[in-house]
Amino acid sequence: MKNNVMEESTVRAEAETSGRAVPACCMSAEEMGRKFDRGLKEAKAAVEDKFEDGKREAQRFVKRSRFAMEDKVLDSAYRMKKNPGTTLAAAFAAGAMLGFLIPRLGKR
Repeated sequence: MKNNVMEESTVRAEAETSGRAVPACCMSAEEMGRKFDRGLKEAKAAVEDKFEDGKREAQRFVKRSRFAMEDKVLDSAYRMKKNPGTTLAAAFAAGAMLGFLIPRLGKR
């Protein structure tokens, strides 16, 4: 009966020449530790990159939102100066509607 178990050096040499990864059964604990550290460093770098990308996107979003809000405020101020009667009527209508709805919602 022939033993089908290959020696560690044979398996390692075959894996290295073929470009495949060395099986875990043929690695020493030190080699496995180095491989684990290398993978951990790569994962850490990938997470840090994604975090920085997300942070940068959030900062851009806040900046764009602030500029958009400033534009709307300036546009509203311009419209109030150009059409004061319409602005006054809209403010009165909004106040009357709130004055009508708030007491009724509070009675529930």
